[in-house]
Amino acid sequence: MPYLRDEDKDEVNALRVGVAFYMPQDRSLGRLTYAIYRLAHNYLGPSAGFADYAEVLGCLEAAKLELYRRKVAPYEDTKITTNGDVL
Repeated sequence: MPYLRDEDKDEVNALRVGVAFYMPQDRSLGRLTYAIYRLAHNYLGPSAGFADYAEVLGCLEAAKLELYRRKVAPYEDTKITTNGDVL
């Protein structure tokens, strides 16, 4: 987990609602990672158990795969067309 300055944490923590629209001005990956962590942490609450954490990790994995599928894979497909396949 990135270690952020208190004022940066306060900015992210204030976004309890609408964190999906969080756009840090400096595009800091640390702030993005912290925002995702806080969202998951707040979602789980204090009584979360191992299975709850496993489910949230599954959701994060699904979000990662969706981002790859929608944004990265089409770019790679154009590069295959341009440069040829790796095989």
